[in-house]
Parts: sequence; C-alpha cells; structure tokens
Amino acid sequence: MRKLAGILCAAAVALPIPFLADSASAAGGVSCKSVTGTETWNPPLPKRHAARKTKPTITIKNAQLTGCASSGGAIKSGVVNASITWLDPGNCDTLMTYTPGEPEPRIKGTVSIAWNTGKTSTVSVSLRKTKPYVQKINGTVTAGKYNGSKFAVQLLIDPPKGACETKPLSTTRFNGLTNLVIK
Repeated sequence: MRKLAGILCAAAVALPIPFLADSASAAGGVSCKSVTGTETWNPPLPKRHAARKTKPTITIKNAQLTGCASSGGAIKSGVVNASITWLDPGNCDTLMTYTPGEPEPRIKGTVSIAWNTGKTSTVSVSLRKTKPYVQKINGTVTAGKYNGSKFAVQLLIDPPKGACETKPLSTTRFNGLTNLVIK
C-alpha cells in the first residue's frame, strides 16, 4: 500500500510538468515588424454599387513575416497561410465604407504560421474593418507554439488598379500597418 501511495505521489508531481511548459512558452510571445503577401478572394467581391453580394473566402499563401523578436530570441521569421470567410454577404461598398454603429459583416477563419524554428501556430481569427482598405485581425492561438495567446495585426490592402471601381476584387497585395503580435 505504501509503495502504491509513493507511485501515486510521484505521478502527481510529474503530471503538471508538460502543462507548465506550454504555459511558459505562451507567456513569452513574439512580435514581427513586417508582414507582406497577397490575398485571393473567391468568389471575387463584387464592385462598388453592385446589387450582387457574395460571401468570399480570403486565401493567403506563403505571406512573409520578418523582423520577429521572441522572448527566447529563436524566432526571427515565419510564413503565413490563411483561410478567412465572409459569413455575411457583401460587396466592395461593404469593404470600403465604415459607419460606426452599423453592424459589420462577420468575417472569421484560421491563420497558420510556420516559424523559422520548425514550430507552428494555428490561430482562430476574426476580421474587422476600421477604415477603407484597413483590415484589423484579432484572434487566439488554438494550437502549437503560443497556444492560448492573443493574436493581433492590422493590414493595409492595396487592390490593383480598377478593383472595386470597375471590376470585382479578386486579388490584392497587403502590408502590415502594425506589428504582428502574439502574447
């Protein structure tokens, strides 16, 4: 019986170690100075003043995160992939106009980051518009490095000439307006 009690006590002491390790890595965080890439919108977002509205999925493939600083110093860069879906229909007017007090379209999805260290982070995000061409993205890391930490970045999109005015928005470049921060 004493031997069993000793084994149970040893197990009780050993079990919390993995949980403490995950919490410690999440507490450190990372900040990246630059995020650049291209968004593809499918189906394309109809041009301004169009009666037709769509629920596009925004896909980001291989966007570059650079100038990263982490608490341990190992993370320097990353590659971002994302799939973010408009849950409410919209068009370029929905994207380009912001009226305080009016309901915003629900835009949610998943961001995946592959860090230069070989670790990954999966983030559940929502997108808000604050000004024309500005995307405010917030979320929570749901798996991998920094699990449980908050995620935030603001992107400035740069649609090609004529997009939203004379033709639907199907692709656009973007740059970070703020650091991408996980903490």
